[in-house]
Parts: sequence; C-alpha cells; structure tokens
Amino acid sequence: MSVPASTAPGDTPHQENDADAKAWREAKELRQEYRGWIVVWLAAESEFRAYRRLPGTHRDTALHATTARDIAVQITEAEERQRSPRRATHG
Repeated sequence: MSVPASTAPGDTPHQENDADAKAWREAKELRQEYRGWIVVWLAAESEFRAYRRLPGTHRDTALHATTARDIAVQITEAEERQRSPRRATHG
C-alpha cells in the first residue's frame, strides 16, 4: 500500500505503525516548541533530524537523535552555544 502524495510531515497514514505515528506527533510538537527549526522523523532510519541556520553562522546546523528527548536536548544546546560569547583561544 502506498502513502498518498498529499501526506505532509506530521500527518500519520493509516498503515504506519504506532511507534512511527508517535514519532511523527513528537516531531510536530518539536517544530512548534522550537520555532525556526525543521524537525522531521525519518522512519526508515528510526531517527529524528533537526536543521536550522543559527544567527551568526555561515553553515546550517544539522542534528540527529533516536529519541525526541535527545533531539530536544541537542537543539537547546545548539541554541545556548550560539548565544554564549565566543572565547578567544591563545596558543
């Protein structure tokens, strides 16, 4: 059975298993909680991925974790690192 083309992230097709459906809901909640982040559940990889270009950076931040809690921690840490003043290293 194929997934309809109109299925959007956060929607749960009937043929998905309960764990994937729960993960899609968690990804949707993470997108709402962490505005500006693109958060998706990759069922084939069994992991969450989160992407964002943080202010003051030249590259996108890409994170991955197997649980919603772990990806939330990584997002929080990335945001905190971005906000903290950079320390100069002397060699």
